[in-house]
Amino acid sequence: MFGSATVSPVAIAQTEISPVTHEVLPNQVDEFLGETVTIRGSVIRTLPDGNFWMQGEPLLTGKNILIINATGGPLPERRYEYTDLQVTGEVRRLEIATLEAERNAVDGFDFDRDLYVDYETFPVVIATSMAIAPSAGDITQYPDWYYDKFVVIEGRVADILGHNFFTIAEEQLYGGTDLLVASDREEFSRLQEQQTIVVTGRIRPFVVLELEQEYNLGSDLTLMRELEADYIAQPILMIDEIYLKN
Repeated sequence: MFGSATVSPVAIAQTEISPVTHEVLPNQVDEFLGETVTIRGSVIRTLPDGNFWMQGEPLLTGKNILIINATGGPLPERRYEYTDLQVTGEVRRLEIATLEAERNAVDGFDFDRDLYVDYETFPVVIATSMAIAPSAGDITQYPDWYYDKFVVIEGRVADILGHNFFTIAEEQLYGGTDLLVASDREEFSRLQEQQTIVVTGRIRPFVVLELEQEYNLGSDLTLMRELEADYIAQPILMIDEIYLKN
């Protein structure tokens, strides 16, 4: 059956930080056969059965990655077609007979053998989880679209505002602003400004009363009320996981 969809977070307290994921390029995928990897890229072509081709680093390799969607759900909705997806799954060689058998065991998993006859033994990623990976600025510029959506964001820590609050920098020269982020995880306090991180979580409006009731934000409750004047009706990312990048 399908490989594990989990990606172990990097301990922030470590002296030497390992990458969050394998830095897998399309021409390297076959080097990770049998392993669970996480990759990020844009969708360049969807197939009628719900699977798709992902563009990895075409300027470096000119190759793309075939993704078999075994999540049991549809492709995540994206505001732009070119918004990146982050995909986690097992790297395999495409075996049509095996995937047809597994299709019958997973609700919502579709696979049309006629589409893949030319790709037998081709390296593919069997995706067991997917999430949209927008920029911080796109979220702050169009918050209504992102509210209540689960996202993955890679970015630079801009300002640490307190024990539980910081911002992720918007690197574009126009449009959105830095994204406010909060977490009640203890490791959060070890972050440093200018670090590059990957965070996962859900976007929601900055409503102090709701956050006070739902999260243990400890000593930052006073700060949160102070931030309300600047961030009221703005988006906030409530973190599930934090990963450090090299």
